Amino acid sequence: MYTAVLFGLARLLERKAQNTDDTNTDDTKNDTKGLLFIASILYALGVIGVGVTGVIIPFNIFTCKDTEEVPLWECDQELLDRRLALFSIFLGMLPTVTVSLLIWHKLYIPTMPITTYFSATWFIAVLPIMFPSLKELFDPFDIMKWWFALSSGLWLLGLFLFYLANRVRKETLKWSLNFAALVYFASMFVVTDVFNDGFWFGWIIINVVSFAPLFFVGIVSDQMFLLVLAAVGIFVDVWKIGMSIGNSVPIYFLIFGISGIGLGYFGLILNKHQQKIASEVKNKAEIWLGSFAKDSVDISDTEMAVIETGVCIISKTEED
Repeated sequence: MYTAVLFGLARLLERKAQNTDDTNTDDTKNDTKGLLFIASILYALGVIGVGVTGVIIPFNIFTCKDTEEVPLWECDQELLDRRLALFSIFLGMLPTVTVSLLIWHKLYIPTMPITTYFSATWFIAVLPIMFPSLKELFDPFDIMKWWFALSSGLWLLGLFLFYLANRVRKETLKWSLNFAALVYFASMFVVTDVFNDGFWFGWIIINVVSFAPLFFVGIVSDQMFLLVLAAVGIFVDVWKIGMSIGNSVPIYFLIFGISGIGLGYFGLILNKHQQKIASEVKNKAEIWLGSFAKDSVDISDTEMAVIETGVCIISKTEED
């Protein structure tokens, strides 16, 4: 019931956003963006609701109950878990993927790639349950931490390449890139275990493969959230340096003060040259990517179609 309500509200806000934009003023454009933002979230929550409902159903069907026919101590818990995992895939994961792809194909809601990622993550999570032998080879926690790090990292790289090739819309890029960056940023801390490991090797790895790439992608794609994550990483580095020099309040106060001033000054310089850096990288990328790169005018028309012309023309633009 609540899933239908979410989808209904999302569709209502989407239609209202299209009607609001008819006046074509700055205020109405801001209102339209806000309505589409809320609608995207509601669509995502509705899709997640489909998956959650499908996961809950097997738990209500397959349970170990203490009866005269089958005492509780005779219940095969491993077989029960495998049934729950298998049915949660067919009743939860697959419907979520299907609904996500349908909404993406018809309406191009930018949050649908994220809900698809949730479905893929659920599939990876239940694999060790369906195949218990995997637990003997790999720890389930290790499987999940490497899944988050590798999948989000590849997703981040793919989105960046599609951005350079002008093959992804602005709203889709913003939602997916920010989400993938957040998952990648957090998972790299878990993979490298830098807070529990006293060696500097882990800190070098996380700076090279996480903080620096996020900083570079954030500059080129003009995504402020990625720059914020990179800045957080820098302050974590500063904390590590301060802890190594001397674990005292004056040391932390001094080193954080200096790094804060330096980061602020660097931000001012970056603000002046960011567009030039992004333009140079995109020009080089168009040469390297060759025929894979599209004309930037095409992607701009597609982006504006989200606000100005509605779903029908979006579909036509994407198909072209």
